[in-house]
Amino acid sequence: MGIRIRVNAYFRKKIILGVIIIGFLATIGTILYVDYVWYNDQNRYEIGSIEIAEELDFEMSSSRLEVSSSVDAVGMTYSSLELDEIIGSEGQYIDIDHQYLAYSFYIKNTGSVTKSITYNIRLSELMDWMSDSIRILIIEDDTNYKMYQKEDQLDLDNNLPLYDQMPIGINFESSPFVFRDTIEDLEPGSIKSFRLIIWLEEQDPDLVERADIGIIQGEFVFTVIDDPAYGGSNFMSSSCVVSFGIHYQDEDII
Repeated sequence: MGIRIRVNAYFRKKIILGVIIIGFLATIGTILYVDYVWYNDQNRYEIGSIEIAEELDFEMSSSRLEVSSSVDAVGMTYSSLELDEIIGSEGQYIDIDHQYLAYSFYIKNTGSVTKSITYNIRLSELMDWMSDSIRILIIEDDTNYKMYQKEDQLDLDNNLPLYDQMPIGINFESSPFVFRDTIEDLEPGSIKSFRLIIWLEEQDPDLVERADIGIIQGEFVFTVIDDPAYGGSNFMSSSCVVSFGIHYQDEDII
């Protein structure tokens, strides 16, 4: 009888020791798991931290901005754009002599790691006669000018239109994309400026005076590229969007 009691006591000690070890390991595992999740959440945040704002001080930053404007149905010329005033402005610029969309904003890397960012313009709603003759000018950091347009068509004599005092146009990439590009290696705290200018070009032969309504809406989208070092597409990317629209309505239409 005494031997059985000693054996049971021995096994009870083993069981208690096993429970203590299992509990200890479970505690360590929980701590490691929490640290792992926190680390990845932090890196996910760092990958996705960009903001946009109308003003350089970023006191009113956001992930989405909106702007709209009416345009002259009879069009205007590139040379009539008040480019110096637009470059010196922030947010929406209003020209007292002509109607067109001119909008300036900034994008900033608000995280602590360098990021590459894709950006594009996508037209989501349009009336064909307006898209045939619009010009979209993008000015990046006040030095890089690119003007986009729908591809010109040959006339009856197989000639392309001739334009006076106009930069060379870049054809829309596809439907609905105007263009796609990339900002390479934007460092923490770095800021880039963009100016979006849209008008109906009066020299375009596709522009004809219309007694109807015209609408174009689109989005200027910036998206952080996933970093493969942090698991690539397993991590969410951050996006910022500038929604824009231009419209025309004949004064005789109620």
